[in-house]
Amino acid sequence: MRNKGLNRFATFLCMTSMIVSGAAVAGTWGTASTVSGIYMFGNSTWVYVKVSTMQNPEGCASGNSFAMLDTSQTRYKDMYALLLSAKAEGSTVSILYDGCSGGGTSGYPKVGGIATPDIW
Repeated sequence: MRNKGLNRFATFLCMTSMIVSGAAVAGTWGTASTVSGIYMFGNSTWVYVKVSTMQNPEGCASGNSFAMLDTSQTRYKDMYALLLSAKAEGSTVSILYDGCSGGGTSGYPKVGGIATPDIW
């Protein structure tokens, strides 16, 4: 009887941690890929990012030719620095695809985060 109570408590803790961790990071992490291009235009608040394995998990209308990094994000400079260093070193990055740049399903896949799995 005591083991049943412990099992229920352990299950409760696991479920709670999954719910809390899922709420902390929205979006879908892409596979590790090399950075093949970074494009900026003076009249835009977006940076166009191209990696070797582009993905489009949200089904954005502009497809998977680029992902868009919004320059108004709080950690934009850090994410941009990660992209530049990964491009220069030939390291891989994983992009957190988080919605579409135009809202809903319009625009390009939006970058919500960047990880450097080669360095972990």
